[in-house]
Amino acid sequence: MDYAYEPERWHDLFLLLGGAAGSLTGLVFVAVAIHLKTVLGDPILRNRARVAFLALIALLAWCVLALFPGQNSAALGWEVIVVVALFLAFFVYSMSITLGPRYRVASRGVWARTVLTMLTGLLLLFSGLSLVVGWGGGMILLAAGDLIGLAIAVQSTWSLLAGVAVEE
Repeated sequence: MDYAYEPERWHDLFLLLGGAAGSLTGLVFVAVAIHLKTVLGDPILRNRARVAFLALIALLAWCVLALFPGQNSAALGWEVIVVVALFLAFFVYSMSITLGPRYRVASRGVWARTVLTMLTGLLLLFSGLSLVVGWGGGMILLAAGDLIGLAIAVQSTWSLLAGVAVEE
């Protein structure tokens, strides 16, 4: 499984994922801009927008990093670890504010997305570590985490837009 530690062989996949993340980021930006008053007026919607933006930007960031020419797997692994750790720190902080006692009780869907996001973040951290040490799955785990993360981002974006429709 040498290809699991050769980022250049995964170029097309990360080009596709980066394009999808960039497109979704733009769509979320437009949707939030159109409904800015509603989103800013509700702490749950504001947090959903914040997390959706950050998740998509994090995905876009390591897709761009994966496309750097001549980069070895260890360098990419460290980059993924840093980006994912920063995202998870922000995510935990953001969710602690949103799910705190000051706001309405979160639905099962919010808790499920939160747990799935954390598990995906741990998978991505492990993929970064795997790339650094050269054992454990490397790019295969990174690709799997990216695909799961993209699915979560799409579902979170839908949840944000559905929440906006309910509020209006």
